[in-house]
Amino acid sequence: QYSDNGTPDHLWRLVDAGNGQYKIVNRNSGLLLGVASMSTADSANVVQFSDNGTADHLWVMRSAT
Repeated sequence: QYSDNGTPDHLWRLVDAGNGQYKIVNRNSGLLLGVASMSTADSANVVQFSDNGTADHLWVMRSAT
């Protein structure tokens, strides 16, 4: 985690993937946010990947309520 210094590597955009799912794309690298090795374990690493169509690149946004 870093403080916001205004660089584009801190910017992300949501791309609608259908069915209430989104891909999270880094504006600087163009890479997607995904879970390393498609892990379902607690404390799994979240990293940037090329879009290869795997399910770990799909995210669902939920309300905090």
